[in-house]
Amino acid sequence: MSESDVEQCAALVGLPIEPESRAAVAEILTGLLTAARLLMEFPLPGDVEPAPIFRP
Repeated sequence: MSESDVEQCAALVGLPIEPESRAAVAEILTGLLTAARLLMEFPLPGDVEPAPIFRP
């Protein structure tokens, strides 16, 4: 994610991000998107159902 992407996303949701913080925000979002991609690509069998009660 680039600094201009961060600026555009921030504008869409009305979130002010200082220009000097955009590079750090872009770096963090890139890491988060990478982690999300790994989770979304994880294969699950078709017969898996969510647990009825979540207990951490």
